Amino acid sequence: MKKKIIFILTLLLGVSTTDKAGLMFVTEAATEEKSIHQYSKAELEQWVDKEADLKRLGKYKIVNVWFETLAEANYDERYPRKYQDKTSQIQKHYINSSIGFMDTYYNRNYKTIGKSFINKLRYYFKIGYKYNGTYYSDKNLGKYFKKLVDETKKEKRISESIFITDVSMYYKHDPNADLLVDNGERIRGTQYIRYTSGSKLPKGVKLNKWYKRDVEVQLENTSWDL
Repeated sequence: MKKKIIFILTLLLGVSTTDKAGLMFVTEAATEEKSIHQYSKAELEQWVDKEADLKRLGKYKIVNVWFETLAEANYDERYPRKYQDKTSQIQKHYINSSIGFMDTYYNRNYKTIGKSFINKLRYYFKIGYKYNGTYYSDKNLGKYFKKLVDETKKEKRISESIFITDVSMYYKHDPNADLLVDNGERIRGTQYIRYTSGSKLPKGVKLNKWYKRDVEVQLENTSWDL
């Protein structure tokens, strides 16, 4: 099996937002013993209602010439033929990869970020990428990774992120897409994120507050290993 080649972008879905990053406050019930914003990452993971998030994500419209709903498109990808089940392959190569990317990219700590972060992130970028107006070719991606490290240190950024998804959130965005540019692979999920340090935060975001947003992770230039 060929090594998987992945390039990933996060795309905002149509949610009501409080800032350009699409982030919304995580709301809490009046019966909570302490503020949600005081929860550790581990505590928030236990608090999150995953089924509610997945149900909401499944209601967003999709762009697909054959199907109208995510559930229909997902079923067609997982069970393309009678007695054929590709769920485990999709979980391994797409769902796990999207979770890995989101965890690596958004969980950053300026005190510890460095070579380990770069080595983990390198797996997800194998083709050129444009960042803040500058294009980095596949041979110069190391400069992009170093820039992320340098920015994180300069901003003294510490961010914690949780990405909620599962195999039911996978679908093909548009079967008629140009496969040389975009394979159409999409994974929907809800991201919970908190910044506990940082001088350059997304507009409207405050330190030490948990936020959430619904996103799609886009996979490009994936190898044909399914």
